[in-house]
Amino acid sequence: MRVAVGIICCILMLAVCNGTVCAVDAKRVVAVASFANLNKDPAQDWLSTGIGETLTVKLGQVPSLTLVERLRLSDAMKELSLQDTALVDASTATKIGKIVGAQTMVLGAIQRSGDELRITARFVDVESGAISNSAQADGTMKEVFSIQDRLADALLASLGVQVSTEVNQKIKAKPTEDIAAYEAYSKGVSSMQSGNYEEAADELKQATDKDPNFKLAQDTFRFVKWVRPNARSSVFAARLSEPYDKVYQTMLSAVKTGGVCKLHKEDKSIGKIEAKTGMNWRSGGQDIEINVESIGGVTGINIVSQTRRSYFGIRQKIDWGESRKSIRRLLRVFYEEMDLTHVSP
Repeated sequence: MRVAVGIICCILMLAVCNGTVCAVDAKRVVAVASFANLNKDPAQDWLSTGIGETLTVKLGQVPSLTLVERLRLSDAMKELSLQDTALVDASTATKIGKIVGAQTMVLGAIQRSGDELRITARFVDVESGAISNSAQADGTMKEVFSIQDRLADALLASLGVQVSTEVNQKIKAKPTEDIAAYEAYSKGVSSMQSGNYEEAADELKQATDKDPNFKLAQDTFRFVKWVRPNARSSVFAARLSEPYDKVYQTMLSAVKTGGVCKLHKEDKSIGKIEAKTGMNWRSGGQDIEINVESIGGVTGINIVSQTRRSYFGIRQKIDWGESRKSIRRLLRVFYEEMDLTHVSP
């Protein structure tokens, strides 16, 4: 087993002093795509999602990095009609990175032979489109979390980022000791990203049943049950590692000042913001409902938008395309105000 890291150039300059980041640059925004399954075996697809998800959680422990929430990444890919495997191409990664505001995209691949597992990763600089560096880690399936730890170390080294002992312990913490629970969790995350919330709930429940101490699976299961959309709604969902108060107030500010919609009413005690947009003499406009909830260690966002077209008071149809456009415009303002977007879409 080994870790091999090739560094072409350092793409981040940070000074770290006893665990306190002394920044000479702002936080770097990183997006981790699902890892490509080089074996093309559908039975191993769960590894592609699981490794990308877990690596995002691990790197999210680093104070000098901001990780793009993977549901937001999935939504951006849907916007471009892409599948996860399309991100093996650096030019495609650049397009996705610009939409989600990432400065660096992490592209990876997994290859399994019997019990042996190899994970490789490449970093793509979104602005230039160049592959800046690469990393590789090998081991057995039983060591899948240790392999990810070594890969995370390699990726941090390639970025020139050092971490304190406390942060390193958080990175190295195993989400579960049960590989079967990890597989069920990974399948649940994949279903969630695809918008199949019913299936995701079933798979995540299996993960928590197999390992009742699997907190990441528990929190994701709670999020899926909370955010589950209905058949009449276009929806955006995301999880942010930011405090509830900050997320709610920033979203409220985005509604009030963003010029996308007009505030109708809001209630912080229940985490609900209602707004309207596009109202005129021939259109009923759009109803936008934003729900914010503290779920485990994250804050969940659920946005539902229904467009009502009416002529002379007679409702005609719901325009999903216009609803999604309004949501994306609102999110652009929100993420900018949250300081989570550093590259303009």
